[in-house]
Amino acid sequence: MTLCIDTQLTLRDLETYIKVQLDDPRYAHIGMDPVLDIILHAKKRLIRGDYMPRVVSESMVSLDEYLMLATDCETTCMI
Repeated sequence: MTLCIDTQLTLRDLETYIKVQLDDPRYAHIGMDPVLDIILHAKKRLIRGDYMPRVVSESMVSLDEYLMLATDCETTCMI
């Protein structure tokens, strides 16, 4: 299996992606600490010289996983 990463992804793309996701009313209750952790982890990787498009892509996936988990937990707790 190959991993396809858009070689044009930048930190601006990550910033825009995070803003769009957090503007979604489904995620209004989401705490910011885990999102900030994702951003700080990406920054550390970039400082170490990791490939920016890979870092941005993986950060987007991490954010999606966190948001889905948080939404699933909220749905389960309501039942």
